[in-house]
Amino acid sequence: MKYQILASDYDNTLVPFGQSCPRPAVVAAVQKLQAAGGRFVLSTGRGWCAVNRPGQLGGIRFDYAITCNGACVVDRSGSIVAE
Repeated sequence: MKYQILASDYDNTLVPFGQSCPRPAVVAAVQKLQAAGGRFVLSTGRGWCAVNRPGQLGGIRFDYAITCNGACVVDRSGSIVAE
């Protein structure tokens, strides 16, 4: 696999404005990357509590989330890695 990590912003990148979750094709692409051993990092200005809602990512499970414009980094389980 050529790419080992994909980082994406949330608003109007992963999730289009006016939508409640990513489009199915985006979810499938991220899941395909992860199935091939790649990692997905969500990077957003939103706080952890704003991205940690069931169904909000449409089935995507991030490996890491960089939240609050970099002020807090959490892993897949929600454990704080850095703040």
